[in-house]
Amino acid sequence: MSASRALGRAALAPASGALYVLAAAVEGLDYEAALELGRALGRIWYHALPIRRSTIVSALGASFPTWSAEQAAATARSVMCLCASNVITLLWATADSTRPRDILDVVRFEGLEHYEREADRGVVLATTHTGNWDLAALAACARGVELTVVSRNLSYGPLDRMWRRRRAAAGVTLLDESRGLNAVLGALQPGRALALMIDQRTGPDLAGIRLPFLGREAWTSTLPAAVALRRTRAIVPITSRVDEDSRLVIRVHEPVEPGTRGTAMDRIRGVTATLSRTLEDWIRLHPDSWLWLHRRWAEEPAHR
Repeated sequence: MSASRALGRAALAPASGALYVLAAAVEGLDYEAALELGRALGRIWYHALPIRRSTIVSALGASFPTWSAEQAAATARSVMCLCASNVITLLWATADSTRPRDILDVVRFEGLEHYEREADRGVVLATTHTGNWDLAALAACARGVELTVVSRNLSYGPLDRMWRRRRAAAGVTLLDESRGLNAVLGALQPGRALALMIDQRTGPDLAGIRLPFLGREAWTSTLPAAVALRRTRAIVPITSRVDEDSRLVIRVHEPVEPGTRGTAMDRIRGVTATLSRTLEDWIRLHPDSWLWLHRRWAEEPAHR
């Protein structure tokens, strides 16, 4: 393990303890108060963590070369406020005092008919790190969606267990990505939705491919397309953003069909490219809604 990674993991221990304190503090707050607390922490984070701030500003500058330094800095601040508020609102949404109807009161679905047309057969959801993806999953469960989310474990065990326990208690079924393709395929059942992230850096050891993304090539997961092709299902892309009224807008896009022409790899690559463009179009419309903290364009692939 590299020294920087070891240092990062060591820093997670006090962060985990702080989250338990924050979880207790959020208990009993309403959504607006929790959101504002998160934004305040994000503003502190923006000034206290110049390395993270510079990572975001650098990525924004490469993706939006005509932007001024001031515009990139303002968007970086918004992104860090979003990240912090996502943590706090997830604690709020999974608090003992929060009910499913409270969650549904603070979200708005757009294009839900695209999901509903496919729901009976089982749906592959191509989810993204936009808006508040965890709250979007909880909102889906609050509407009665039987949802399985394929996720990667956090590197720090206590923190990972905390997140998994709270999301599971809210109705989200979690499946570790390391279980492999057969486990993922088995989770796609009639009447259930299977959520797979499309914007994590995924190398060839996990069947990732390099595709253009916001002007540069990035390692991209082919898992959603592979699952859809094997199960002959359409893929429904999902994005989200926080609107001017502080409500979470969950956008359900039109389904992407696997197609029938070409080799299996040609079809997987074509679907993956379409999903990537859908996310890219969303980010260009709402640049402060995406998690720019990922080292998305690193030349080397991510390994488990």
